[in-house]
Amino acid sequence: MAASTPGNARGDVTMQQVAEALGVSVSTVSLAFRDSPVVALATRERVRAEAERLGYVYHRAAANLRRGRSSLIGLVVPTITNPFVAELASGVQDVVAAHGFALALANSRGSIAQQREITRMLAEQRAAGAILIPMLDTPPEHLGGGVPFVLVNRDVEGSGLPFVHQDDVAIVDLAADHLLEAHDVRTLGYFGGLEAAGPRRKRLARFRERVGAAGKSFAEEWATGTVGDPESAYRTAKDLLGAGPPPEALLCHSDELAWSVLRALAEAGVGPDRCRVIGIDGIATSAMFSPALTTVSVDAGGEGRHAGAVLLNAIGVTVEEDLRPRPPYLEIRESCGC
Repeated sequence: MAASTPGNARGDVTMQQVAEALGVSVSTVSLAFRDSPVVALATRERVRAEAERLGYVYHRAAANLRRGRSSLIGLVVPTITNPFVAELASGVQDVVAAHGFALALANSRGSIAQQREITRMLAEQRAAGAILIPMLDTPPEHLGGGVPFVLVNRDVEGSGLPFVHQDDVAIVDLAADHLLEAHDVRTLGYFGGLEAAGPRRKRLARFRERVGAAGKSFAEEWATGTVGDPESAYRTAKDLLGAGPPPEALLCHSDELAWSVLRALAEAGVGPDRCRVIGIDGIATSAMFSPALTTVSVDAGGEGRHAGAVLLNAIGVTVEEDLRPRPPYLEIRESCGC
Protein backbone atom coordinates (compact mmCIF):
# COMPACT_ATOMS: atom_id res chain seq x y z
CA MET A 1 0.00 0.00 0.00
CA ALA A 2 1.40 3.40 -0.97
CA ALA A 3 2.46 5.69 1.84
CA SER A 4 0.48 8.87 2.29
CA THR A 5 2.27 11.88 0.82
CA PRO A 6 2.40 14.98 3.05
CA GLY A 7 -0.36 17.29 1.94
CA ASN A 8 -2.78 14.40 1.36
CA ALA A 9 -5.99 14.32 3.38
CA ARG A 10 -6.58 10.60 2.69
CA GLY A 11 -4.26 7.60 2.70
CA ASP A 12 -5.70 5.78 -0.32
CA VAL A 13 -4.51 8.23 -3.00
CA THR A 14 -1.26 10.19 -2.83
CA MET A 15 0.14 13.27 -4.51
CA GLN A 16 2.79 10.97 -6.00
CA GLN A 17 0.09 8.98 -7.76
CA VAL A 18 -1.46 12.12 -9.21
CA ALA A 19 1.97 13.17 -10.49
CA GLU A 20 2.65 9.74 -12.01
CA ALA A 21 -0.75 9.67 -13.73
CA LEU A 22 0.03 13.00 -15.40
CA GLY A 23 3.71 12.37 -16.05
CA VAL A 24 4.82 15.40 -14.03
CA SER A 25 6.82 15.92 -10.85
CA VAL A 26 5.35 15.96 -7.34
CA SER A 27 6.55 19.56 -6.97
CA THR A 28 4.54 20.53 -10.05
CA VAL A 29 1.40 19.01 -8.53
CA SER A 30 2.08 20.76 -5.21
CA LEU A 31 2.59 24.13 -6.91
CA ALA A 32 -0.56 23.60 -8.95
CA PHE A 33 -2.64 23.10 -5.82
CA ARG A 34 -1.18 26.31 -4.40
CA ASP A 35 -2.16 28.14 -7.61
CA SER A 36 1.43 29.14 -8.19
CA PRO A 37 1.91 31.20 -11.39
CA VAL A 38 5.08 29.17 -11.93
CA VAL A 39 2.78 26.42 -13.24
CA ALA A 40 0.79 27.22 -16.38
CA LEU A 41 -2.95 27.60 -15.89
CA ALA A 42 -3.67 24.73 -18.28
CA THR A 43 -1.42 22.45 -16.23
CA ARG A 44 -3.07 23.53 -12.97
CA GLU A 45 -6.45 22.66 -14.43
CA ARG A 46 -5.18 19.25 -15.59
CA VAL A 47 -3.79 18.53 -12.12
CA ARG A 48 -7.07 19.39 -10.42
CA ALA A 49 -9.09 17.37 -12.90
CA GLU A 50 -6.86 14.30 -12.46
CA ALA A 51 -6.90 14.65 -8.66
CA GLU A 52 -10.69 14.75 -8.71
CA ARG A 53 -10.80 11.69 -10.98
CA LEU A 54 -8.52 9.75 -8.62
CA GLY A 55 -10.28 10.98 -5.48
CA TYR A 56 -7.28 12.88 -4.13
CA VAL A 57 -7.98 15.72 -1.67
CA TYR A 58 -5.23 18.27 -1.06
CA HIS A 59 -4.40 18.67 2.66
CA ARG A 60 -4.05 22.44 2.77
CA ALA A 61 -3.71 22.59 6.55
CA ALA A 62 -0.60 20.38 6.45
CA ALA A 63 0.87 22.47 3.66
CA ASN A 64 0.17 25.64 5.61
CA LEU A 65 1.92 24.18 8.65
CA ARG A 66 5.07 23.60 6.61
CA ARG A 67 4.93 27.15 5.20
CA GLY A 68 4.36 28.72 8.63
CA ARG A 69 1.21 30.57 7.56
CA SER A 70 -2.30 29.67 6.48
CA SER A 71 -4.07 30.39 3.21
CA LEU A 72 -6.66 32.38 5.16
CA ILE A 73 -7.20 36.10 4.60
CA GLY A 74 -9.46 38.05 6.93
CA LEU A 75 -11.80 40.89 6.01
CA VAL A 76 -12.85 42.74 9.16
CA VAL A 77 -15.69 45.26 8.80
CA PRO A 78 -17.80 47.28 11.28
CA THR A 79 -21.07 45.94 9.84
CA ILE A 80 -22.02 43.23 7.37
CA THR A 81 -25.45 44.68 6.56
CA ASN A 82 -24.19 47.68 4.57
CA PRO A 83 -24.59 46.95 0.83
CA PHE A 84 -21.35 48.83 0.09
CA VAL A 85 -19.50 46.36 2.33
CA ALA A 86 -21.10 43.45 0.47
CA GLU A 87 -19.81 44.74 -2.88
CA LEU A 88 -16.38 45.46 -1.38
CA ALA A 89 -16.18 41.93 0.05
CA SER A 90 -17.09 40.42 -3.30
CA GLY A 91 -14.24 42.32 -4.92
CA VAL A 92 -11.74 41.19 -2.29
CA GLN A 93 -12.80 37.57 -2.73
CA ASP A 94 -12.44 37.79 -6.51
CA VAL A 95 -8.73 38.55 -6.30
CA VAL A 96 -7.64 36.52 -3.26
CA ALA A 97 -9.48 33.38 -4.41
CA ALA A 98 -7.83 33.66 -7.82
CA HIS A 99 -4.49 33.34 -6.02
CA GLY A 100 -5.40 30.37 -3.85
CA PHE A 101 -6.53 32.09 -0.64
CA ALA A 102 -9.77 31.70 1.31
CA LEU A 103 -11.56 34.80 2.59
CA ALA A 104 -13.08 34.95 6.08
CA LEU A 105 -15.51 37.82 6.69
CA ALA A 106 -15.71 39.04 10.29
CA ASN A 107 -18.10 41.62 11.77
CA SER A 108 -16.67 43.85 14.52
CA ARG A 109 -20.23 45.11 15.23
CA GLY A 110 -18.98 48.66 15.77
CA SER A 111 -16.86 47.62 18.76
CA ILE A 112 -13.12 48.19 19.17
CA ALA A 113 -13.04 45.34 21.71
CA GLN A 114 -14.68 42.96 19.23
CA GLN A 115 -12.33 44.14 16.48
CA ARG A 116 -9.35 43.49 18.77
CA GLU A 117 -10.57 39.97 19.52
CA ILE A 118 -10.94 39.24 15.80
CA THR A 119 -7.47 40.51 14.92
CA ARG A 120 -6.01 38.48 17.80
CA MET A 121 -7.71 35.33 16.50
CA LEU A 122 -6.39 35.98 13.00
CA ALA A 123 -2.87 36.17 14.44
CA GLU A 124 -3.39 32.94 16.38
CA GLN A 125 -4.59 31.22 13.20
CA ARG A 126 -1.45 32.47 11.40
CA ALA A 127 -3.61 34.22 8.81
CA ALA A 128 -1.73 35.23 5.69
CA GLY A 129 -3.06 38.78 6.07
CA ALA A 130 -6.13 40.88 6.71
CA ILE A 131 -8.06 43.78 5.21
CA LEU A 132 -9.69 46.07 7.73
CA ILE A 133 -12.23 48.87 7.73
CA PRO A 134 -11.10 50.03 11.16
CA MET A 135 -13.19 51.38 13.97
CA LEU A 136 -12.65 55.02 14.82
CA ASP A 137 -9.90 55.48 17.45
CA THR A 138 -8.37 52.07 16.74
CA PRO A 139 -5.01 51.96 18.58
CA PRO A 140 -2.18 51.17 16.12
CA GLU A 141 -0.80 48.56 18.54
CA HIS A 142 -3.94 46.48 17.91
CA LEU A 143 -2.78 45.92 14.33
CA GLY A 144 0.21 43.69 14.83
CA GLY A 145 0.80 40.14 15.94
CA GLY A 146 2.65 39.26 12.76
CA VAL A 147 -0.42 39.66 10.52
CA PRO A 148 0.03 42.05 7.56
CA PHE A 149 -2.87 44.52 7.38
CA VAL A 150 -4.29 46.75 4.66
CA LEU A 151 -6.67 49.49 5.76
CA VAL A 152 -9.69 50.53 3.69
CA ASN A 153 -11.48 53.93 3.75
CA ARG A 154 -10.37 54.84 7.28
CA ASP A 155 -6.72 55.32 8.21
CA VAL A 156 -5.25 54.55 11.63
CA GLU A 157 -2.93 57.39 12.56
CA GLY A 158 0.55 56.21 13.45
CA SER A 159 0.07 52.70 12.04
CA GLY A 160 2.05 53.24 8.83
CA LEU A 161 -0.07 50.54 7.18
CA PRO A 162 -1.06 50.48 3.49
CA PHE A 163 -4.23 52.51 3.05
CA VAL A 164 -6.72 52.09 0.20
CA HIS A 165 -9.30 54.84 -0.05
CA GLN A 166 -11.61 56.70 -2.39
CA ASP A 167 -11.01 60.06 -4.05
CA ASP A 168 -13.35 62.05 -1.81
CA VAL A 169 -12.70 65.35 -3.58
CA ALA A 170 -13.59 63.90 -6.99
CA ILE A 171 -16.72 62.28 -5.52
CA VAL A 172 -18.00 65.55 -4.07
CA ASP A 173 -17.09 67.56 -7.18
CA LEU A 174 -19.22 65.33 -9.39
CA ALA A 175 -22.28 65.92 -7.24
CA ALA A 176 -21.57 69.63 -6.70
CA ASP A 177 -21.02 70.27 -10.41
CA HIS A 178 -24.38 68.71 -11.24
CA LEU A 179 -26.37 70.47 -8.54
CA LEU A 180 -24.79 73.89 -9.08
CA GLU A 181 -24.59 73.88 -12.86
CA ALA A 182 -27.48 71.72 -14.06
CA HIS A 183 -29.99 72.82 -11.41
CA ASP A 184 -28.64 76.15 -10.12
CA VAL A 185 -29.88 75.46 -6.60
CA ARG A 186 -29.52 78.20 -4.00
CA THR A 187 -29.34 76.24 -0.72
CA LEU A 188 -27.46 72.96 -0.30
CA GLY A 189 -26.77 70.59 2.57
CA TYR A 190 -24.64 67.54 3.37
CA PHE A 191 -26.24 64.74 5.37
CA GLY A 192 -24.96 61.80 7.38
CA GLY A 193 -21.86 59.78 8.12
CA LEU A 194 -19.97 59.23 11.35
CA GLU A 195 -18.95 62.60 12.76
CA ALA A 196 -15.26 61.79 13.29
CA ALA A 197 -14.73 59.55 10.26
CA GLY A 198 -12.13 60.73 7.77
CA PRO A 199 -14.25 60.30 4.61
CA ARG A 200 -17.12 62.34 6.08
CA ARG A 201 -14.81 65.13 7.23
CA LYS A 202 -13.16 65.37 3.81
CA ARG A 203 -16.41 65.26 1.86
CA LEU A 204 -18.19 67.72 4.13
CA ALA A 205 -15.29 70.20 3.96
CA ARG A 206 -15.09 69.97 0.17
CA PHE A 207 -18.85 70.34 -0.32
CA ARG A 208 -18.99 73.34 2.01
CA GLU A 209 -16.07 74.84 0.08
CA ARG A 210 -17.76 74.33 -3.30
CA VAL A 211 -21.05 75.80 -2.10
CA GLY A 212 -19.34 78.87 -0.68
CA ALA A 213 -17.22 79.40 -3.81
CA ALA A 214 -20.40 79.40 -5.90
CA GLY A 215 -21.95 82.08 -3.70
CA LYS A 216 -24.71 79.75 -2.50
CA SER A 217 -26.05 79.08 1.00
CA PHE A 218 -24.89 76.03 2.96
CA ALA A 219 -27.53 74.48 5.26
CA GLU A 220 -25.47 73.93 8.41
CA GLU A 221 -28.41 72.42 10.29
CA TRP A 222 -28.34 69.44 7.90
CA ALA A 223 -24.58 68.90 8.31
CA THR A 224 -25.24 66.45 11.09
CA GLY A 225 -23.53 63.14 11.57
CA THR A 226 -25.45 59.90 11.93
CA VAL A 227 -24.61 56.65 13.67
CA GLY A 228 -24.75 54.83 10.36
CA ASP A 229 -27.88 52.71 10.40
CA PRO A 230 -30.74 53.68 8.06
CA GLU A 231 -33.42 53.79 10.76
CA SER A 232 -31.51 56.34 12.85
CA ALA A 233 -30.83 58.41 9.74
CA TYR A 234 -34.53 58.33 8.87
CA ARG A 235 -35.49 59.61 12.34
CA THR A 236 -32.85 62.35 12.13
CA ALA A 237 -34.14 63.45 8.73
CA LYS A 238 -37.72 63.49 10.02
CA ASP A 239 -36.69 65.67 12.96
CA LEU A 240 -34.90 68.11 10.64
CA LEU A 241 -37.93 68.31 8.37
CA GLY A 242 -40.14 68.92 11.38
CA ALA A 243 -37.96 71.89 12.32
CA GLY A 244 -38.23 73.60 8.94
CA PRO A 245 -38.11 73.16 5.17
CA PRO A 246 -35.15 71.28 3.68
CA PRO A 247 -32.50 72.89 1.48
CA GLU A 248 -33.06 72.77 -2.27
CA ALA A 249 -30.45 70.03 -2.58
CA LEU A 250 -28.87 67.39 -0.33
CA LEU A 251 -25.73 65.35 -0.87
CA CYS A 252 -25.94 62.25 1.33
CA HIS A 253 -22.86 60.46 2.66
CA SER A 254 -24.02 57.11 1.27
CA ASP A 255 -26.76 55.61 -0.85
CA GLU A 256 -28.14 53.85 2.22
CA LEU A 257 -28.53 57.16 4.07
CA ALA A 258 -30.04 58.75 0.96
CA TRP A 259 -32.74 56.07 0.97
CA SER A 260 -33.64 57.15 4.51
CA VAL A 261 -33.79 60.80 3.47
CA LEU A 262 -35.99 60.01 0.47
CA ARG A 263 -38.44 58.16 2.71
CA ALA A 264 -38.63 61.08 5.14
CA LEU A 265 -39.07 63.56 2.30
CA ALA A 266 -41.82 61.47 0.70
CA GLU A 267 -43.72 61.28 3.99
CA ALA A 268 -43.44 65.06 4.28
CA GLY A 269 -44.80 65.50 0.76
CA VAL A 270 -41.50 66.89 -0.55
CA GLY A 271 -40.50 65.71 -4.03
CA PRO A 272 -37.33 66.17 -6.11
CA ASP A 273 -38.71 69.46 -7.45
CA ARG A 274 -38.32 70.93 -3.95
CA CYS A 275 -35.33 68.97 -2.59
CA ARG A 276 -32.89 67.31 -4.97
CA VAL A 277 -31.08 64.33 -3.43
CA ILE A 278 -27.81 62.66 -4.48
CA GLY A 279 -26.22 59.67 -2.75
CA ILE A 280 -22.70 58.28 -2.79
CA ASP A 281 -21.79 54.63 -3.48
CA GLY A 282 -23.54 53.52 -6.67
CA ILE A 283 -25.34 50.58 -5.04
CA ALA A 284 -27.32 48.73 -7.72
CA THR A 285 -30.48 48.70 -5.58
CA SER A 286 -30.59 52.50 -5.71
CA ALA A 287 -32.09 52.29 -9.20
CA MET A 288 -35.10 50.40 -7.80
CA PHE A 289 -36.41 53.19 -5.56
CA SER A 290 -39.07 55.71 -6.51
CA PRO A 291 -37.76 58.21 -7.22
CA ALA A 292 -34.70 56.32 -8.45
CA LEU A 293 -31.64 57.62 -6.65
CA THR A 294 -29.07 59.75 -8.44
CA THR A 295 -25.73 58.60 -7.04
CA VAL A 296 -21.98 59.01 -7.37
CA SER A 297 -20.83 55.49 -8.23
CA VAL A 298 -17.51 54.67 -6.57
CA ASP A 299 -16.86 51.05 -7.67
CA ALA A 300 -16.90 49.29 -4.29
CA GLY A 301 -16.02 45.98 -5.93
CA GLY A 302 -13.05 47.56 -7.64
CA GLU A 303 -11.89 49.03 -4.35
CA GLY A 304 -12.09 45.55 -2.84
CA ARG A 305 -10.07 44.03 -5.67
CA HIS A 306 -7.47 46.77 -5.31
CA ALA A 307 -7.22 46.22 -1.54
CA GLY A 308 -6.84 42.48 -2.11
CA ALA A 309 -4.06 43.06 -4.64
CA VAL A 310 -2.23 45.44 -2.29
CA LEU A 311 -2.35 42.84 0.49
CA LEU A 312 -1.22 39.97 -1.75
CA ASN A 313 1.72 41.99 -3.03
CA ALA A 314 2.60 42.89 0.57
CA ILE A 315 2.87 39.18 1.50
CA GLY A 316 4.94 38.31 -1.55
CA VAL A 317 2.24 37.10 -3.92
CA THR A 318 2.66 39.01 -7.14
CA VAL A 319 -0.50 40.43 -8.67
CA GLU A 320 0.46 41.74 -12.08
CA GLU A 321 -2.93 43.10 -13.17
CA ASP A 322 -3.72 46.75 -12.56
CA LEU A 323 -6.71 46.39 -10.25
CA ARG A 324 -7.17 50.01 -9.24
CA PRO A 325 -10.89 50.90 -9.18
CA ARG A 326 -12.33 52.95 -12.01
CA PRO A 327 -12.83 56.67 -11.32
CA PRO A 328 -16.15 57.73 -9.78
CA TYR A 329 -18.95 58.88 -12.04
CA LEU A 330 -22.45 60.28 -11.61
CA GLU A 331 -25.45 58.02 -12.23
CA ILE A 332 -28.18 60.56 -13.06
CA ARG A 333 -31.68 59.36 -12.22
CA GLU A 334 -34.86 60.93 -10.79
CA SER A 335 -34.07 61.97 -7.22
CA CYS A 336 -32.08 65.04 -8.32
CA GLY A 337 -35.01 66.32 -10.38
CA CYS A 338 -33.71 65.16 -13.75
